[in-house]
Amino acid sequence: MATITLNTHNTKISIAIDTVFFQMSYSGITRVWETLFKNFVANKDNENYQIIILQRGNTYKFKPELNIESKFKILKINEFNYFTMNQDVDYLNYICKFEKFDIFMSTYYTYTTVIPNVLLIHDMIPEVFKFTPNHMWKQKNKAILNASSFITISKTTQSDLINYYKHIEKDKYPIEIIYNSVPINLKYDDNFLKQFGMLPKSYIFSIATNNEEYKNIKLIKSLASNYNLQLSKLLNNPISIILICKENIPNGFKVKDNIMYLSHVPDLVLNSLYKNALCFVCPSLYEGFGLPIFEAFTHSTPVISIKIPIFVELGGGGINFIENNAKSLYDKIEFIHKNEGFSVSNRVDFGSKQVAKFSEEAQLANWNTYFSNLKKLLLTPKPFINIILQTYNETNLERLKELEYCINRNLENPYVNSIHDFGNGINGIDGLYGVMDNVMDNIMNNKAYFSKYIKVDNPNNKWLTYDMAFKYANNKYNEFGNYWCIMNLDIFLDKCSKWDMIKGKLNDGFIYAQSRHEFNILPNGNNGNNGNNGNTKIDAKMDSNFSKMMHAHTQDAWLFKAPINITPNASLNVNCDMSCDFEIGYLGCDNAIADRLVKYGYKLINQPETYKIFHYDIAKGKTSINFMDKHKHETNENKEKPKNKYPERVGSYLVPNYDQILSMGSGKDVDVNNMNFNNIINSLGGSSNMEKYEFISKIMSDRIIMNNP
Repeated sequence: MATITLNTHNTKISIAIDTVFFQMSYSGITRVWETLFKNFVANKDNENYQIIILQRGNTYKFKPELNIESKFKILKINEFNYFTMNQDVDYLNYICKFEKFDIFMSTYYTYTTVIPNVLLIHDMIPEVFKFTPNHMWKQKNKAILNASSFITISKTTQSDLINYYKHIEKDKYPIEIIYNSVPINLKYDDNFLKQFGMLPKSYIFSIATNNEEYKNIKLIKSLASNYNLQLSKLLNNPISIILICKENIPNGFKVKDNIMYLSHVPDLVLNSLYKNALCFVCPSLYEGFGLPIFEAFTHSTPVISIKIPIFVELGGGGINFIENNAKSLYDKIEFIHKNEGFSVSNRVDFGSKQVAKFSEEAQLANWNTYFSNLKKLLLTPKPFINIILQTYNETNLERLKELEYCINRNLENPYVNSIHDFGNGINGIDGLYGVMDNVMDNIMNNKAYFSKYIKVDNPNNKWLTYDMAFKYANNKYNEFGNYWCIMNLDIFLDKCSKWDMIKGKLNDGFIYAQSRHEFNILPNGNNGNNGNNGNTKIDAKMDSNFSKMMHAHTQDAWLFKAPINITPNASLNVNCDMSCDFEIGYLGCDNAIADRLVKYGYKLINQPETYKIFHYDIAKGKTSINFMDKHKHETNENKEKPKNKYPERVGSYLVPNYDQILSMGSGKDVDVNNMNFNNIINSLGGSSNMEKYEFISKIMSDRIIMNNP
């Protein structure tokens, strides 16, 4: 097992690659990854990174020529099952944390939520053709939403990816184009053709190894049906079309309706089919790269295809384009057969030159450069969180120091992009505190701090409501970015938590409702932790009394993605009584806003151990013992709180500590990878049969594969 220290100077980063696709049937994607694994340099030969292979059970044995065992570290993990694909995320999270991997990459859309994910996108076929959202495509969607960086195999795929996932371009996600390589194998086995008496140039060749409609096999069938006599006469062959398909055909071939269908063709026979064909026909309506086109180029065989973007991008000058109908296809076959002039041979020459651009050496160099830059690209914090808070005129000097400390810590946090203050600062009485006034002046002069700017949105300095904060983020996200955080003034974000990993869930319609750690600076201590600067020791822990309720009602920071929809909507069973127009900071407001957000269709999660927020309130001394009394009487001489609207009476929703629940078990039953559901339900008084029935219904609905034609 590989154990790598994160972000250590001059230390290789570890890249874990989940070989999940090798559990599945052999296809073009398998060939892509086989080429990559064959060409990736061995760990000992690379100065910048090392690759760890996550091998799924024993379902696949890598080809010996890939040299996997001698080149890479191998970690055997559980096989993948689509019916438990969400549980697989927690499983991979556990592995990545335990092994201390830096980067995760999958051969086919598995993903983690604890370390950055690099996602290789081959095509956007399910999205373009609106495939039924089965498990495979649901997982692809979540993998894209959770990815930290993208690689596409063409400009066409990149353009389509950005078109369907707008956040990638809007939020400036790293996206790189690394073209596939074209393997050159000029070894042949002509015996297959000879046994049927097939002469060179006496047939056209095509491939449709996927039965989906976009592969357009019906064009080949239409050609055979409508032009069989003409083709047979033109090519002097009664079986004028050879088509490789995805079928289990006895003996590997069959002849039906003037087409010879082949399956499971060895590479040497495939090469022979390309080389001896009059032309290769690619009827596909969409491809991410189109390897068969280049395989035909390799064997100097003329190519016919429909004019789709990827073929224009990569091989336009070498292809004989047609319309999507049998007549256009037949006319082009006849044109190639006549071979008049230079156009056919010129295109063959162009295609041969294109192949040279997609060599394995060029592909490997691009991947090596990409991997070598990952440490800087993905493991260096970048600002993206925009904080909304509200200052006020604090008259307690010790409390003032705490609040200014929190603001400064947020400004120093490498993940914080900006702070938006709905108040007038916390200077207290003018001139009273001297140096402390200068501290606030420095804060307000920070280029990431916006206060006067917000007076337009809050001219009367009203007490900040959730409605005001959400609407402000909706108005400003084009200027500052999509990711926002509403927080109490005495809260700051831990700079050591990997906040960039929350983006995946925020992209997927989640909102983080984070519970706090109680923070204190202890004098005469040693070097601190948890993101503390200086030579003081800090004490930061979660309140043990609140823990009895799994911190389900102590949320002091709300992280969300703008624009957020908080409009009352009858179709969502949300009326005007369910508005978010109530003040932040009241007892019960956390559970009230959670209730509204759930009813507006958002999913909530609270992970306070994974993403830490610190609550600094020693001066007032608010604890779990006196917090109800403090909330009841807490006012300020210069700005008294408005009257509580008690929004939780209209609707309340609790958001328990997900991290704590994962660790709830009994003795040896504790498994942070597998939530002990029975223990938790029993600790809450059990569940009724109807509650269990509703849960089972939801699970069944989530997991069913829709195949309704």
